[in-house]
Amino acid sequence: MLESNSLDKWIQDTQNQVNIEKNWNDFYKKCPTNRYETFFDADYEIWLNAVMDYLAKNEWKENIWIDELSQIEAEGAIKLCWIKKGDLILNVPCGRWRHDLHFISKWINVVWWDSNLLVIKKAKDNLTSRELKQNMLDWKNKRWKIKYETIHMNDIHYTNTFDVVTNLMYSIGYYPNDDENKKVLQEFYKSLKQWGKLIIQTSVPLDKAEKWYYDKVQRTELLDSRKLLIQKQYDLESKKMNWIWTFFSKHWEMLKQQYYSTQIYSDQDFENNLKEVWFKDIHIYGNRQWAKRIPFDSNVIIVAHK
Repeated sequence: MLESNSLDKWIQDTQNQVNIEKNWNDFYKKCPTNRYETFFDADYEIWLNAVMDYLAKNEWKENIWIDELSQIEAEGAIKLCWIKKGDLILNVPCGRWRHDLHFISKWINVVWWDSNLLVIKKAKDNLTSRELKQNMLDWKNKRWKIKYETIHMNDIHYTNTFDVVTNLMYSIGYYPNDDENKKVLQEFYKSLKQWGKLIIQTSVPLDKAEKWYYDKVQRTELLDSRKLLIQKQYDLESKKMNWIWTFFSKHWEMLKQQYYSTQIYSDQDFENNLKEVWFKDIHIYGNRQWAKRIPFDSNVIIVAHK
């Protein structure tokens, strides 16, 4: 990560900075209708690791590295949803498998889903290269299950299948309108067994976004010495959080830009939308210890029952 004096020099020396600011103009025309269409590319794992470490240490104030946070989040889901050995969970989107290794270590059966083929390949490669490989073979002999699939959240082809659906990667609100985002919740509901549970976690609460309680600019150095500038802007009218990601070479040349936008929901919005698709017994927590969320808590963790 860049030191503060390097960051100041970066802003002063980068001639592209003026152009970057102008890129907010016509933002929604540049933004893909769905984040997965163009956002995840061959550099996905490199930049995501750096960004997630930054967020865990800074904006989320967890003061730990992302692998530690992933374990805490997975164990929190196990606790809040009473997940037990042998249960079948759908983890969607699975991303770079950062939660799934922890689920596997508890002998929990996992179906990993993501819309991005590259992400699924990375998840497979990383899992089979880990020390857990031998344990997987042992578990396989005991009928332990693991399955990877490429899928979109608004088109899940399972019905009455899962004990728990986990959505831990801040991925509610991907789609450009509310009807599509509600369809995702409907698909989650359909895929669950009767009395099954859904857990959703987001670290961009609406109450904090409306008060601008987040880092507007994030600067991160990647492992290959490229630089990544992330600009964030909350749109009060549309209730969307908008991002521009600008990549620079190690010589400060602008390489590419990526745009995306995500709908942000209040706690009440979440509850209303879940009830609309027939979820019940909905609890909204501010941490992983069953504490009811209060305004401006960093996390929104929702557990709902079918």
